[in-house]
Amino acid sequence: MMHLSRHFINNWIDRVGGHPTGPMVADIIQNSVRVQKGRKLKKTDGTPFNTLTVYWHPDLKLIVQVDQFNDTAVSVLSKANTPFPDQKQTAPYYTPMTMHRI
Repeated sequence: MMHLSRHFINNWIDRVGGHPTGPMVADIIQNSVRVQKGRKLKKTDGTPFNTLTVYWHPDLKLIVQVDQFNDTAVSVLSKANTPFPDQKQTAPYYTPMTMHRI
């Protein structure tokens, strides 16, 4: 059963609206595209840590981050936290770095 962190619930209420439930979030994830798989890794000093699995639901315009090892939804992003969803986010005088041969 999908667990929901307090952070996830608060973000869902603020960014999506309503109150999420475990089965509802699990269904959203089932119908989403996995963008990044969570992994168990170790730091250089041997300390273990996990990366989150990231899912994108294009119809609902949501990104859900899940700790798949604890089966816990951790965070949700939506159009509500995109400051200018229809505008280009790059600075007007930005010059991208390019590779040059020496």
